[in-house]
Formats: sequence, structure tokens, C-alpha cells
Amino acid sequence: MAKSKDGLGRKRQPGREAIADPATLDAAWLEQRIRESGELSTKKERDPAFIAAKGLVSQASRHLQFEERWPLVRQAIEICPEFAESFVCLAEVAPTNREAEKFYRLAITAVEAALGGSDRLSPCGSSFWNQPNGRSYLRARYGLAECLWADGKRDQAIQECREMLELDPSDDMAFRYLLGGFYGQTGQYNRWQELLDRYPDDSVDWWFSRALLAFSRDGDVPDSRQVLQRAHAVNPFVAAYLLGDRSTPEDRNDMDAWLLDTAAFAYAAELSSFWRSAPGALSWLRQTLRIGLPDSRRAARPSTRRLMDTVAELPQAEGVVWQVDYRRTQIGCPPDWDGPPPWALVVTCPQKNDLLVLDTLEAERPASKDVLIRLLQTMANSGDGDPERPEVIQVQRKQLAKSWSPKLDALDIECQFVRELEHIDHVLDGLRELAQVCHQDLQDLDECMEQIADLEIEPGEVWQADMRRMSTWVTEDGVPSRPAAAMVANCLENLILAQHVSLEEPSPEVTVRTIAAAILTPAIGAPHLPGAIEVCCERMYQALRAKFEPLGVECRLLPVLEQLDFIYGELERGLTSHGGMSALIDVPGVTLDHVAGFFDAAAQFYRCQPWRLTPHDRPIRIQCDRFQTDKWYAVVLGQSGLTCGLVLYEDSELLEATLWNAEDAERRQSGLSVLFGEAFDIAVRDLDAAEKHAWPVASAEAYPMIIRMNPGMAMRPPLHWELELTEACLRSIPAFLQNTTKDTRVQTVPTAGGNVQISLDWYR
Repeated sequence: MAKSKDGLGRKRQPGREAIADPATLDAAWLEQRIRESGELSTKKERDPAFIAAKGLVSQASRHLQFEERWPLVRQAIEICPEFAESFVCLAEVAPTNREAEKFYRLAITAVEAALGGSDRLSPCGSSFWNQPNGRSYLRARYGLAECLWADGKRDQAIQECREMLELDPSDDMAFRYLLGGFYGQTGQYNRWQELLDRYPDDSVDWWFSRALLAFSRDGDVPDSRQVLQRAHAVNPFVAAYLLGDRSTPEDRNDMDAWLLDTAAFAYAAELSSFWRSAPGALSWLRQTLRIGLPDSRRAARPSTRRLMDTVAELPQAEGVVWQVDYRRTQIGCPPDWDGPPPWALVVTCPQKNDLLVLDTLEAERPASKDVLIRLLQTMANSGDGDPERPEVIQVQRKQLAKSWSPKLDALDIECQFVRELEHIDHVLDGLRELAQVCHQDLQDLDECMEQIADLEIEPGEVWQADMRRMSTWVTEDGVPSRPAAAMVANCLENLILAQHVSLEEPSPEVTVRTIAAAILTPAIGAPHLPGAIEVCCERMYQALRAKFEPLGVECRLLPVLEQLDFIYGELERGLTSHGGMSALIDVPGVTLDHVAGFFDAAAQFYRCQPWRLTPHDRPIRIQCDRFQTDKWYAVVLGQSGLTCGLVLYEDSELLEATLWNAEDAERRQSGLSVLFGEAFDIAVRDLDAAEKHAWPVASAEAYPMIIRMNPGMAMRPPLHWELELTEACLRSIPAFLQNTTKDTRVQTVPTAGGNVQISLDWYR
């Protein structure tokens, strides 16, 4: 009987059966196979077996799934068992962290066995990078260190890096950056400093490592700020990538700037998870470098054609009219704004007496096409319920009517030219009146009280007073912050008597001084005292009683200030700086318990850093019969470092298209997305509720956001059952990733709606 042949036409040796299952691969088997192929231990890159194996692995690497790579890699192993890249190729898509570790170890075994033992590595020194298997060996040791770290074997991970720096002192694989991050997360700051001193290079990686070390060790002090500023001077693009304000390098004619940009992107993609692991580090970076609110204009402008396709798929609201214009307005600007009023897109719905959008546009006069894009985005990302398109758009600029009519006609939306936009005028006039800031400096309270003591009381007059953070963000000295407005209103006449806007923390003292200003210089009428003042804060109530009850003014503590709530609500609607989605707490059917559960689960998820528990973005199949859609596919984000979170897909075909970067995958998106950001990234009402109810947040950079994605790039807030499903996934996925087997795991996890049974396994 003729002996079977391998991929090179050579006869297989007796006892060398084909590999049937990757589970049968182990170090002893591999060492035996390499010994049987004795002549292969001296194999060079030009050897036919080496070349053939390399070609097979190259083909395999084009596939995303382990099962697709395995048949090609199996052939490569049979042809050339010492070719380490075969095992690295499998490790990159291994279904579990433990299996990835196994394949990295096999790659290491392949090289060491072919050389005749690990003791033969030392003489190679820095030249090892240029050996036929050298790069694969270094990559395997790097991957092994990451797997050990993810598996909680931190000392072993650190030892791997230290050994590799001894083997390759020139550090071609950049183990020093990984080791520095490990030292930082284990608090070994002295060893981290020694490592920095050992490699005194001026690379962007090392300068930002110095900055992170300085903050981790010493906190926000002048020395740490100085190091960060020096790092920022070396590469001004890194901070934007770390903060998530930038996503990809821009095309540049300036080659030096382009190289800096790409180096910054590479650093953030590899090491920003270490910055996230140091609580407060990213917020410190933003404040120290005076980096203001993210500029949405950095993002590439969406395609008009794609947006029109999205809007065309939305249901049309019969009889609904929108009024649209762009105007200069100072509504929402800081009190000390001294430049020309910015242009803003204004969209209202007269039938609902609703302001849909008051959104800042470019500093220059906006073009019709740019305004149309913002209008289409507003339709696609409607904040209340499912997005919809109106039946009529009214404009009072002829160029808008002329430019927009053909495109809106294609969407079955009538574009009407009108002489007046009365509803927009009415809404903006009301907002200007509400948003007017009292520029009078608040006087010394003791001096005010001396003047107030002699004033008469209007017995039937009731005032309400409070100081609250507003729903807009401004940049003060490069630092994002929310202004606070102290307001005093006459309840009977719904009249604002005085207000004071500042960046101070809300306090009883400022509110009392604002009340004093309303008494002495009211917006209407002569100075006088009211018969009663109502507040909803215990501290405020006690401060008022001490000052005004001796003068005969009744002070009342109420749970709700209805008139003032209405005024603040109207003002906040106008000051909201974008047409974003509704706060979770405002979604019909969503309770405070639902949102509290989501925040708690998201905080636990973030603290577990599940992106470090999985070596790649392999999807997890989720089965949960309790909800409307019972099967989902989860992908943990964060391995690349720039974005961390979780995406839940409804459809496996769409998932495959997304992983393959199919051209139409973005438009077909359907699922739920959880991302993490800073305080200004989430809806202000959710932020206020989180502070009021002490909902947990893992760090200053880990405020959770959740978006429901619909086909056509339309987005909306999640429904209550979608929020419960997401909470269950956030709670169960870290435990699943820590599992050392590929078996299906069934867990029962708590959610706001009760315990949920959820089944997880790897998607093949």
C-alpha cells in the first residue's frame, strides 16, 4: 500500500497521522513531530516547506473565524511543524482566552524545540528579530503576556515581559510599553520608573507613559502636569485619541503632521486601556491640557444620499408641519460672550408647540446643503420615540426652498416657502426672555439685609426660588462645565424677578443673594418683600428662615416647585445644545429602577474590563426567551483601545457583514450599543438623576450611554425591555469570559424587572 503524502508531495513517515482536531495539539506532540522532522530544525525562509506553510497561513489569516482558519493552518502544521506563525494565527481567533494562551505556548514551543531548547535563545540577543521564526516568537510571547494578564496571572505576565527584554534588549516588539502598563496597574511605581530610566527614548509612547506614571503615583500636582504638557508638546494628537475626540488619522499634505497623527493613533489603540484603568486619568488629561468639549465637526460629514435613504424608510407623520430656519442667537452662550452671536439651526413643530432643535452651526454663514444634512439627521435621530418624517417643511429663505425642494420631494415631504415663521419667532422670543442673565453684580448680603429691613411686605405675593445646574455645557478656560442658574419667580404672575448665572456650585448663599437682588431691584415694580418664599432644599430653607422670618416673610419647604420647574424646563429645552436623544429617565415605560439597574450593571462591566478577557472581537451568542427578540449576538468593544463597550446585534448575517466591513453594513445596523464616556456625553437629566440617586459610575470616563440602532442609521433610546436585556448581558458577559471552557453557560442574573435566565456560548 502506498504511503500518503503531505502537501509537498513527500511521503508521510510511519505514525505521523494527519491532525484531526486542534484539541489534540499539545507541546509533547509538537516536540515529537519536530524531532521526527530533524532536518527542519535548520530550515530557512527559502525552504519549500517553510514557504508552503507561510502561504497557507497567509490565506488563513484572511478569515475571521477559527473554524475557517483551522483547515489551512492544519496543513501548514503538517508540512512545517516548526513554523510558529501557524499557532499565532490560531491564537488570534481562539474562542477563549485559555485556548489563545495554549496556541501562543505552542508557537513558543515550536521555535524553542527547533533550536534545540530554550537555552539556545540567549545568544540570539537583539538579532533574534531577524531570525526566520523570530518575529513570530516575539509576537507569541507578547500575546502570551496579555493572555496571562487577562487570566489574572499578573506576576507571570510581568515575568514574561521581563524575560523578553533580557532576550531582546533592543525591544523590537515594544514589550517595555506593555510592562509599564502592568507596573502601573499593580502599583509598582518604582519598577515602572526604573523601566523608564532604562529606555530613555523620546518616543510619544514613553513620554505619555511618564505622564501616566506621574499621575498614578502623585496625582494632580505641578510636576505631573508638567510631564503631561511635555508629552503633549511631543505629539499634540495623542490626547484627542485617548479622550475619544478623534477616531482616525486625517489625510494630510504635511508628511510630518501625518506621521505624528498615525503615531498617536497607534499609541492610543494599543495603550489607552491603561489610561482607563487609572481612575480619573483621562479627566485629568482633559483639564490639564484645557481640552474643551469635543468638536463634532471633526467627524466626517455624513453622506446626503445615505441620510436621504435613511429618512425615506421612516414612517411619515400625517399632517405634521415643521418650521426650519438658521439664525444668529446668543441663547445658550455664556454670560460673558463677547463675539458675534453664532448661527443656530432652529426646528419647531407648531402643532405640538414644541422646540425640536436649537443646534449651533458653523461660525461662518451656513450653506443650504449643510443645513439640510443637519435637518435630515434630526429626522433620523429623533429623541422622542421612533424617528419619523414630517409631511411639510416651512422655510422663509428662498434659497432653502429652491435648494431643498427637489430632495424633499423625493422623500414625499412638501417644502413650503412662507413669509413668516411665527412659531419659531414665538419660541425664540420666549427663550430670550427666559435666558436673559441679570448682569447686576450680587451685592454683599449683610448690606442688602440692612436695606431690605425697612421695605414693606406684599402679603399675598408668593415667590419661589432655587439654584440648579443647567442642561448645557460651556468651556471655561478649556474645561467643560455646566453653568448654574439661581432664579426667583413670582408664582401668581409667572414672572421672573431675578436670576444669576455662574459656573459656581449651586449654593444657598448665592440663591439668598439672588432673592435679595429680586427684592431690591425686581424686574418689574418697586422694591418690596413678598409674603412668602417657597424652596425645595432643606439647606436653602434653613438659610432663608434665618434671614427673612425675622422680617415677617413666611418661608416654606415644598417637595416640588411647580411654577419654577416649568420655567426651568422651558429654559433648559432652549439651552440644550443639540438635538440628541431623550434621557433614559424620560422614555415612556422606563422607570428609575430600570436606569439605576443599567448604571449599576454598566459600572460592574467596566470595572471587569472584559475587553481584556477576550483576545479578539469574537461574537458571543445570547439566548434569552423572556424578551421580544430571544436571540442576540454580542461583541465586546475595547481590544483596539479607542472605544470600549458592548454591541448587541439581532441578526447573524448583519453581524458577519459588519465584521467583514461590508459596504452596506452600516446602513443595515440593527441592535443595541453601549458605550462609555465623560459626564457631558450622556443626557443631562440622566446625569442629574445619577447624582441625585447616587447611581454608581466606574470612573470619570465611564458614564454609560445606550443607543438603539435601527436600519438606515436611525437611532432612538431603548425601550424598557431592551434596557433590561442589556442589563442582563452586562452582568453575565464578564462571568462568561472568565469561563475556561467553550461550554454553553446558563446564568440567572438580577435586573430591574426581576431575575433573568440567559444562555451564552461562542458564536461559531
